[in-house]
Amino acid sequence: MNDSPAHIIGVSGCGNMGLPMAENLLANGYDVWGYDIRPIETSDDFQNRMISNARTFASKVDTIISVVRDIAETNALLFDDQAIMCG
Repeated sequence: MNDSPAHIIGVSGCGNMGLPMAENLLANGYDVWGYDIRPIETSDDFQNRMISNARTFASKVDTIISVVRDIAETNALLFDDQAIMCG
């Protein structure tokens, strides 16, 4: 029996691809949280699993799956605007 705490997954970029990925992970028993620069209200039934602050999101999860569009959005997420790797 595994007594270790659950591994928490974060999906950043909860748009057309990321949101269904997060919902599928949740439906299959994973502890998953989402982050997106868009308002939480755009996340439909996943709103209660969205975190609006990038650094709070990064500190809550063990693994981040990035589903952003391109290198510019990746840099913004990791190092620039949201800077989740700089906390």
